[in-house]
Amino acid sequence: MTADRHSSIRGLVSARTLRMRSASNWQRFRAANRVARSSVVGDAPAIVSLTTYGDRISTVFHTIESIGRGSVKPRRLVLWLDHDELARGIPVELHRLVSRGLEVRGTMNYRSHKKYYPAISLIREASDELSLVTADDDVYYPHRWLEGLVSAKRCAPGEVHCYRAWRIRIAGGKIARYGDWSLCRSTIPSLLNFAVGVSGVIYPTAVVNRVESLGERFMDYAPRADDVWLHSAAVETGTRVHQINADPAHYPFIPGTQDLTLAMTNVEAGGNDEQIRRTYSPASIETLNAHATFESEGNFT
Repeated sequence: MTADRHSSIRGLVSARTLRMRSASNWQRFRAANRVARSSVVGDAPAIVSLTTYGDRISTVFHTIESIGRGSVKPRRLVLWLDHDELARGIPVELHRLVSRGLEVRGTMNYRSHKKYYPAISLIREASDELSLVTADDDVYYPHRWLEGLVSAKRCAPGEVHCYRAWRIRIAGGKIARYGDWSLCRSTIPSLLNFAVGVSGVIYPTAVVNRVESLGERFMDYAPRADDVWLHSAAVETGTRVHQINADPAHYPFIPGTQDLTLAMTNVEAGGNDEQIRRTYSPASIETLNAHATFESEGNFT
């Protein structure tokens, strides 16, 4: 059996397993939402921040339930809705979660940037140091998800930590097309690792400070690409990205949430490439190019 054939079969088995887990989780977390009384927040030194929109407002409670049933729970768990969506009201499942510690807050419509940008003000208000953790609204997170992020941050507080990353490819001294990047298969931190928000990310102070200093410029440079904007801030501050496990995580999706419109815009139609071109400065590209050369020579420190 060829390597490509073996990889294809493994991929099909993995996809089938994820679908089965998604179906099982759907029933489990829907039932839990009706009867659970335990708090979804706790003592972990983090604010978990996420956003949602449109039809996903009716299903995001699945993601929040999975976070709230983790081995450790965040100090604050915040769901951001733009002001118009919040004014229309939230479903009963979210009301139940609010009674258990979830915060549902309104913000400007920053698109996908809603999941982290307004949370910076909450970090500034905190009486003790809390880390910014971002999550997406369409997956089920595993039991030790937050524990792993917080533990990684404790060991290396100056790095970005994630469960899934791309390896940026440099070609001819420039950033190659997004579609030509490869998945990260290493736990070695690098500026060339590009954290993917869907599986969860925890950010260090330097990146949060840089993002805050840039204000709302992301709406001009990368309005649909929060991962691009956040990685650019990491490069500008010399902050390496660490994938916690050698194999990039791919968690089960919530059934019915996979509208491919944004993915098609950002990848197939070259939307990510356009936003990358606008976002990364010549100095940042030079830094990435230097790191690519350095690492190609077997250096990783």
